Amino acid sequence: MKSKIVVTGIGLIPPYGQGIDPMIKAISEASISPGEIDYINAHGTGTPMNDPAESQAILKLFKNRGSFIPVSSTKSMTGHLIAASGAVEAVVCVQSILKEMIHPTRNLSNPDPACNLGHVTQSPMKHIIRNALSNSLGFAGINSTLLFSKSL
Repeated sequence: MKSKIVVTGIGLIPPYGQGIDPMIKAISEASISPGEIDYINAHGTGTPMNDPAESQAILKLFKNRGSFIPVSSTKSMTGHLIAASGAVEAVVCVQSILKEMIHPTRNLSNPDPACNLGHVTQSPMKHIIRNALSNSLGFAGINSTLLFSKSL
């Protein structure tokens, strides 16, 4: 497993495309390419400011593939657990890898057009996951990404 935290605190309003730096660094430190990411557990708060910013970071990093990588948000089922969110979402990523199953983003029927990602909705998705990212994007631009890899 690899993890990276990048502190980019610049105020309470997140920058457009927030979260790209920790994703880039986690992938780089794991010595894999962006093309090897099979699932993203998004920070996904369901807010009109945060979700488009995170989505733009994903689309910028993964380019055309960003719309096809399965993405879901655990917060749609748990609510925002504040300081515990990252830990719970890390467990969800590990379980997704082990069970080869991605949970859906509950209650997502009309995604924001600015969030043109590979949303998993309605029901769980069977999917082999070798590498998964879990984003945690905090107040004041304190962002982190965990990368989990399946052992062979």
